[in-house]
Amino acid sequence: MEVVDRIYASWNQSVPAANAKTVYNAWWRILEDLTVVDVNEAVDVLVIDDSYMPRPGAVRRLVVEKLTELPPPPAPLEAWQQLRAMAESAHNGAFAPTDLHPCLAAALQKLGGSAALSLHTNGDREAFGQIYGKVVVDWERQHFGIGTPESHGV
Repeated sequence: MEVVDRIYASWNQSVPAANAKTVYNAWWRILEDLTVVDVNEAVDVLVIDDSYMPRPGAVRRLVVEKLTELPPPPAPLEAWQQLRAMAESAHNGAFAPTDLHPCLAAALQKLGGSAALSLHTNGDREAFGQIYGKVVVDWERQHFGIGTPESHGV
């Protein structure tokens, strides 16, 4: 409750009295398995960096990123550029394997592995973006999911 009250106060808001229990429960459900220290540190960052009041998922994401030191997936256009750079280097005979973010590697697998290096049109970029977007959503669900089965009594 203190964290939620602090977040609301930091954005010059009040927890709505009419549905305070619902608000607190919503935050608790997403943050319950995280330590208060880690959550407060994430809130500090968001208070300083963000102009909008965060949702519980934004706080959770920041804590998990800090604790696991996961590199965030490249944005779709960045991933496309990395794919195109690999294709160019392969075409020029200078291909050198690089470390790929797991999301980009998974998207390339779904697109046929090395066959994905032939993608180059605007339509290809659109298709890549759709597949890559789905891969990122799955990766984020896996890495930023709520708690562990043990924390929910499973």
